[in-house]
Amino acid sequence: MQNDASAPARESVSSAPPSHRESLPAASALPHLEHVIRKLVPSGRRAEITALFDGKAPYNSIKDWRKGRRYPPAWAIDMVQKRVAEIADHASKIRSGPGVSTHGLRAWHARNKDVNT
Repeated sequence: MQNDASAPARESVSSAPPSHRESLPAASALPHLEHVIRKLVPSGRRAEITALFDGKAPYNSIKDWRKGRRYPPAWAIDMVQKRVAEIADHASKIRSGPGVSTHGLRAWHARNKDVNT
């Protein structure tokens, strides 16, 4: 067999096993969990984040869920979805007013007619 110079060189392959973090599958739903937690708890305080889950999970577990190191349990996802649904329900009850009022501006101009000229 001849050693052809045009043949690609073999890359050195490491015999070391991959680290534990590299061997885990990527969690595709977790960035959404991170986003929702940031919206529900904008301050990012540990006590408020654990209160979001009614104190059922320690902060380090929640942090692992958020960073993709562990998958959140189904009950935690249900709790977050329930909180988001409550906020959406309250937001759907917001009603707009009658619109821009010109009566107040007309009355102000009438009272201050001498000051404006």
